[in-house]
Amino acid sequence: MQKQPPLGTRIEELTRHLAGVFGLPDFVYLPKVVSHGPGVRELSDGLLVVGNRGLILQSKSRRPGDRPDSVEKAKRWCLKEGRSGQRQGAGTRRTMREQMEPFMSVRGYERMLPDPSSWPTVVIIWHPDNPAVEFPAAPDTMFIALNDWLHLHAMVRSTTGVIAYVERALASGISVPLGCEQDRYQALAGGDLRASFGMPGTVPGLPPFFPDDRTLRLAALFESLMDHAAKEADRVGTETYLRIVEALDRTPTEPESTDLILE
Repeated sequence: MQKQPPLGTRIEELTRHLAGVFGLPDFVYLPKVVSHGPGVRELSDGLLVVGNRGLILQSKSRRPGDRPDSVEKAKRWCLKEGRSGQRQGAGTRRTMREQMEPFMSVRGYERMLPDPSSWPTVVIIWHPDNPAVEFPAAPDTMFIALNDWLHLHAMVRSTTGVIAYVERALASGISVPLGCEQDRYQALAGGDLRASFGMPGTVPGLPPFFPDDRTLRLAALFESLMDHAAKEADRVGTETYLRIVEALDRTPTEPESTDLILE
């Protein structure tokens, strides 16, 4: 029987897998180990990159013990690991600026990435008790529970959209406890909905409701278009191909906006 990878490795792979399924494998880049001083450093647990915008992913997972943590112990663990992920993200950002290295996408293409100076870190935390711990505000780091990371991708269904959401959430000044990302999402989506109300031809920047069947079909259409374009990457070149799929990924798949595109 094949030995199962450690929990931490499985969580790291899951965070990248979610982004690759709801977005595109070409926008998800694998971690990379590089020389750093006398030793080595792993750059992130994954990167999401569309155009010049990106996110640095760090995953933290708590292996269930024989006895559950107390509430206070669970909160201390989350705070400690969250700060560790924040430092690791800053280290990745700094090392990527200093050492230009190619990264491999989940699709299997290797390329140089743009300057990561403005990329936020997203620390994705899994604890079996999912404690509602509050992290100190950090303009360059989002702390999010694994379940909320899944829900965000299911709602937005676009790597560009996920990157934009993280940027907006950090800039908004709205702070929520771990496991309560839906409260911040609803605040931002509600503002978008009010701003677009009564303006023909516009849709909210964030979907206010979970996608219905029609929206899911339209999202699947765009995903199939992007996957079809992937088959042409060798012929047209990786950079040209990426410009095509990046434009598709930036297109909203809300029915009203897609109707205007497809008419």
